[in-house]
Amino acid sequence: MLTKRNNYKKFFLLIYMFLIIYAPPILKNVNTILIVFAFTFLVLLLKYRSEVVNILKNSNVKKILLLFFLYFSWYAISVLLNFIFFQELYIKNIFINLYSMGLVLFPCFTCVIFVFVYSNKNKISFNEIIKIIIYAGLIQSFICILSFLFPPVKSFLIELLYNLTNDKVFLNEYHIARRFYGYSNGLVDAYGFGSGIIACLPLFYSMSNSKKILITLPFLLTIVILNSRTGIIIFAIGLFIFFISLFKKNKTKEFLPVISYSILLSIVVVIIVYIFNPTTINWIVTDFLSFFNARKFGTADILFSEDFWRLPDGIRLLIGAGYSISSVGGVSNILGFTSDVGYINEIWKTGIIGLGILLFVLMYLIYLSIKNGNSKNSHIFIFFLIAILVGNIKLNIFVYNPGTVVIILYILYELYFSKENNKTIVNLKKIKKNMNNKISIIVPIYNADKYLKKCLDSIINQTYKNLEIILIDDGSVDNSLKICKDYAKKDKRIIVFSQKNKGQACARNYGLNIATGDYIGFVDSDDWIDLDMFEYLYNLIVKYGADCSYIKIRKKKYDIQAKKIIESIYKDEDILIEYLKFGMKTGEYAVYTYLYKREIIENVRFPEGRINEDIPFLYCVLENAKILVKSNKHCYNYRLSENSTTRSYFKKKDFDLIEASNDLINYSKNKSKKIQKLAKIKRYRSDFSLLAKIAYYGLQKDDDFSEEIRLLKKNIRKNYFSLLFSNMKFTRKLQLTAFVINYKFSTKAINFIKKGKI
Repeated sequence: MLTKRNNYKKFFLLIYMFLIIYAPPILKNVNTILIVFAFTFLVLLLKYRSEVVNILKNSNVKKILLLFFLYFSWYAISVLLNFIFFQELYIKNIFINLYSMGLVLFPCFTCVIFVFVYSNKNKISFNEIIKIIIYAGLIQSFICILSFLFPPVKSFLIELLYNLTNDKVFLNEYHIARRFYGYSNGLVDAYGFGSGIIACLPLFYSMSNSKKILITLPFLLTIVILNSRTGIIIFAIGLFIFFISLFKKNKTKEFLPVISYSILLSIVVVIIVYIFNPTTINWIVTDFLSFFNARKFGTADILFSEDFWRLPDGIRLLIGAGYSISSVGGVSNILGFTSDVGYINEIWKTGIIGLGILLFVLMYLIYLSIKNGNSKNSHIFIFFLIAILVGNIKLNIFVYNPGTVVIILYILYELYFSKENNKTIVNLKKIKKNMNNKISIIVPIYNADKYLKKCLDSIINQTYKNLEIILIDDGSVDNSLKICKDYAKKDKRIIVFSQKNKGQACARNYGLNIATGDYIGFVDSDDWIDLDMFEYLYNLIVKYGADCSYIKIRKKKYDIQAKKIIESIYKDEDILIEYLKFGMKTGEYAVYTYLYKREIIENVRFPEGRINEDIPFLYCVLENAKILVKSNKHCYNYRLSENSTTRSYFKKKDFDLIEASNDLINYSKNKSKKIQKLAKIKRYRSDFSLLAKIAYYGLQKDDDFSEEIRLLKKNIRKNYFSLLFSNMKFTRKLQLTAFVINYKFSTKAINFIKKGKI
């Protein structure tokens, strides 16, 4: 079932990739990439907002956006200068230029981000993404072959493309006779450039993966051969770099059989095309011969004509004229000449300065990708760079096309997502996965029947299988005990115990007394955990030789994950320092985010009859540890319940927090001055925490803690500066300051804000 679901995910990605790569027209006069972009933007906004924010915060991603913003800014300056000094402002041409450039930066970039976020969520690797792009190319290849073999299909597609795009190029009989096979937003040079890029993907993919992928090469080449000379040149560049890479890695002999087979099939394709439509092959041959024989009419005569290489005069050579002179969207009707050369159009548009900025942006991104990436991809980026520089002779590369999508995808992967993947994947060679080590998971349960099944499902389905699951029912009066017994019948690893209601601390201690595992973990009955949590925690302990490991909690945003997985090591005294400092910053002292070796927890028990029992317990356990490893990976899902101890009316029992803090002061008497100081600051914070709870959740009607509140206010004023200069969060420090100035007014303000939210 899981495999089928995963296949559906990949199939969706295949269709999605086909749409963003080729943008086949669907609605009249609306570019398909804009439709996909609108859908993608909404999905990212509603479902993956936190992931996108993390991506956009990355320094390399910021560099990408900043570099392109630099280029856009110069274009705006160029237009402004031309308007001021030459009184020229061709609005339509400016709009077309901004639109074509904007398609690359906004829709394409956004869609590529979605591809990675979606793939990460569904465990689809980068290699699989490249295969999916190749398969998308095969779909286009099938359409090309179909329209080539059946003329009515080609006629139908051309008519469809014309009706949906209003592009008059589809009425050109000369073009129709020799090309226009396929279904894409455009079937000319930009399409050919991108098709040449995609045709090279099997070459580079095969170098570090399966060589069988090269079988797709002749089919992808069919798109190129049937439609574009530019694509053939781009493919030739890729093939040349591929052979150099093979030679450098001494893999030529290894690849010789499959390459020979692919080349043979490609030759067969050329022969078949020549038999069925010699016009296409003659057009290609004549074009290439025109570069060597002046009498042969072809691209050389057109490309190197005087008009095609005409430059602006004077200062405009430097700053540009603010408009392009291409036949599509240019101002040729005003100037009397046109050019398809990308470099010439760029100089007319933004001048030598703008061309220099654009080339710098593109070359720097390629350089950055090679520098930050691994060596196995360096030849791919060299290919991209050469392809861009050569392709820009025949067309303006900085426009939307299939090749642009692929290049952006590779750059974003190398500058961001490759690092994320490498950091989140545990190096299994360094970890001796001894599954004989048993982990005892202790779950205290009290009236949790609403959430208990989700909690237990997340435990029994852990990727680490050697578990002892101890369920302690603490006198529940709902169906919790029955649910526990039902699960115990289905899973032999589950042990169920029931006791009179004595509190969570007592239930946990009961579990500790009977646990037989080599490692101990805790889960609360109304929460749930990621399926790999205990395997990951265990691997951290083994990997670093630690006594204890830690992962982070999710609250509210249950799909959030750290943008960079960082594993930090703490030893000896630094363990307690980190525990106290981290608690001060986050207010988190929970035991369920850790996995403990049995030795460090053996003789430690929770103080019974109290709440906030985690605080002194965890201090004593960590005091026994020599090495702690902490990861910022989120694995534990904490359910925010209005009826929980921390989010309900203030009651006398809440003063247990002060007792727990006093325990830390007593335990730290024989420790360093730094630990003693941190323990005292924790005690000061407890006064503030209790006042904050009263302010947020209020008192029950019959309770009167006026004297206690007076003492708490006195204490926070006395210890204000100690808390102000601690590592407590800035927002908490603002609240503290407000309480010190006027606690009564602050409480009213908090209640007013809460009512406003309701």
